[in-house]
Amino acid sequence: MSSAPTPTAAAAPRPRKEDAMKQKKWTALYERLSREDGDNQESNSIATQKQILEKYAENNGMTPYRHFTDDGFSGKDFSRPDFQKMLAEIEQGNIGTVVVKNLDRFGRSYLESGLYREMFRKLGVRFIAVGDGIDTENGEDDFTPFREVINEFYLREYSKKIKAAYRARGMAGKHTGATAPYGYLKSKEDKHQWIVDEEAAAVVRRIFALTMAGKGPYQICKILEAERVEIPAVHMTRMGEGNHKKRVFEKPYRWSSSTICGILKKREYLGHTVNFKSAKSSYKEKRNQYVDESEWVVFENTHKSIIDQTTFDNVQRIRGNAKRYPNGWGEAHPLTGLVWCADCGGKLYCHRTHNGKYDPHYVCANAAKAKEGGFHCTGHRISADVLMKLITETLKEIVAYAMKDKTAFEKSIRDALSTQQTNEVKTQREQLAKLKKSIPQRAMGIKLKPIFKLTVFMDKKRFMTISRATSSAT
Repeated sequence: MSSAPTPTAAAAPRPRKEDAMKQKKWTALYERLSREDGDNQESNSIATQKQILEKYAENNGMTPYRHFTDDGFSGKDFSRPDFQKMLAEIEQGNIGTVVVKNLDRFGRSYLESGLYREMFRKLGVRFIAVGDGIDTENGEDDFTPFREVINEFYLREYSKKIKAAYRARGMAGKHTGATAPYGYLKSKEDKHQWIVDEEAAAVVRRIFALTMAGKGPYQICKILEAERVEIPAVHMTRMGEGNHKKRVFEKPYRWSSSTICGILKKREYLGHTVNFKSAKSSYKEKRNQYVDESEWVVFENTHKSIIDQTTFDNVQRIRGNAKRYPNGWGEAHPLTGLVWCADCGGKLYCHRTHNGKYDPHYVCANAAKAKEGGFHCTGHRISADVLMKLITETLKEIVAYAMKDKTAFEKSIRDALSTQQTNEVKTQREQLAKLKKSIPQRAMGIKLKPIFKLTVFMDKKRFMTISRATSSAT
């Protein structure tokens, strides 16, 4: 009698590839806090956010998880360090879900927040805002865009309050800068009061004295470097001041001409407080822009002076009479930004030759790229003086032609403008099409190049004639 076959357990179903991939991915728990949160800092503290997100992740089986934390960063700024690290992990396919406490912790810019969430959707990344009840796995919430608009409105109103407080403090004669200028230190008793840093003040006085003795900024740089005098950033860091406390300086004695020029122009060394030298055009801007000197507000004799008025005025007079050469530091050459290479189409930049004569020459920008291993043009240059003469001759020929046959001249101009406009419109449409294709690929995290460019063209045939003529002339 044959025995009955032994029953075997049914084989377990093989997990889907998609589920296996999801199991390998991490859950990103993102926290952010900044000064703009005002009275809500306690409820939105980093510790509170971490506690809420960890509990949510563990209760919903979203493990393993990893924290990404930006403490002290504004919601309008998406270049936050840990936010960018999280994006890098997402692009590498290591993160499958992003969880935040609320939408405003993710960001306060309606446009950029939406673009990032769209990027997450395209990459298959789940996005959850716990406090707002948002989970993209359950579909899009129609109210989400309105929440983001409200978050950005809050940021705009907060920016107005900060700007008003900043203005009031500056108009009251208080220093508005985050740090004191080189030569001063903030008083430990009163942070709004500057005291003289005698070590740095001696260097400032020496710079003014060297200028009075006829030395230029470059010569002063070399003198200070030879004497191993620390640059302002290094000195301020050593004194526990400044904005570079964590920076490592490879060349602590390498002074620059721009630093010397900046010191020579500071009215603060006269003992004056100078406020509102820079401003932001919008709360969305990251960097301040310098404003016209007529808009500055000056309060005299607010702290001890380092330089007397006579010395300061004499230095300004010397600097004002200094000859400026077309070398990038002084007055720009008349053709700067208007000349292109006939061989590669690259822009030509004006430099002076190092032969003691200060002769301006134009050099192709792409010639210097040979060292980088990419596309490069041949090394050639054209004398700025010769180019000016050739352009003068060309203009004389154009005037003569216009005087001889005005009708034909006007027709040639209209035809040339029509052709140029047609080509520009075609180019702009192509660039716009490329831009539209590139945005979904990397929704944010890139700097978009300008779509439209204003350029000044010289007839190509005429330009090549000039280039050949100048090549033979030089």
